[in-house]
Amino acid sequence: MDNTRRFGRLVEGSNPSGGIVGIMKKTFLLILLGGIFFPFIVLAANTYTIIDVDSATAYTVTYEGIIPCGRCATVNPAAMAFIQGECGEEIGGVPVPVGTLINHKYVHCSLCHGFVMLDGIIDFALLKIVPPLAALILIISGIAFYQAGASPEKFRWARSVFLSVIIGLVIIYTSWIVVSAVMDIVGIADWVGFGEGWFQIECEITTRGW
Repeated sequence: MDNTRRFGRLVEGSNPSGGIVGIMKKTFLLILLGGIFFPFIVLAANTYTIIDVDSATAYTVTYEGIIPCGRCATVNPAAMAFIQGECGEEIGGVPVPVGTLINHKYVHCSLCHGFVMLDGIIDFALLKIVPPLAALILIISGIAFYQAGASPEKFRWARSVFLSVIIGLVIIYTSWIVVSAVMDIVGIADWVGFGEGWFQIECEITTRGW
């Protein structure tokens, strides 16, 4: 009787190369899908709000990636340029002059932007990484259910994976809801000036703070 160690357990009557090959196939599939979708996910547009304390104007800043500042970003409505052609804008081949209203501005970093980046990372994980990864694992467990046949070992493994994913999702999103509710009840948004909610951040700047 052949005993093969698969996933840390000995399974009788297994093919010694089958377990290793199966793991390699799944690992390759995860890497392949991650390589295909990760650039699109990371480069997805994110937004946050900047309040100009000098004019009491709210600007929506749209940026790509994880870092929200120290770079040129799209602002709406258009804001005044303080440096000629700071983001490469030109009018008739001439850099945009100082005082021109432009929608593409260089945003300097402040402490508030650290919270913006943290919020972006949390949103990235909860909304763009966890759902597709969970869906992929559920599909794998579903295929394992289908292929289990009369094998109790395969059936137990598929059921264990399925339940683990469901329980993990419940824990992750329930924790988020509980934390959000506590933060709103305690009034953390009012303490730190995050705007309408502790996860909706508004950074205050002066006009030349751009």
